[in-house]
Amino acid sequence: LNTFDIESTDAWTLFKLLDTDEGNVIDLDEFVTGCMRLKGPAKCMDVAGMNQEHKWMSKKLARFMRRTEMRLQELQAQVHDSEMQ
Repeated sequence: LNTFDIESTDAWTLFKLLDTDEGNVIDLDEFVTGCMRLKGPAKCMDVAGMNQEHKWMSKKLARFMRRTEMRLQELQAQVHDSEMQ
């Protein structure tokens, strides 16, 4: 890991990035393909852009979850009301 300037705390993240088929095993093809994909230094602008996109998606997901919860509560109330009649 030191050869690639990767902290040991990032080992799990690296594993998840390389394990593209999520089989919890990295075969030779996944390893080579993943290393080629990760080759080269990330630019600060790339990282900042991804961070911004992550924040945007998190907010969008939170809004979706709130709306979904509200709709589910409305449906639950309608079902409850129809059962009472």
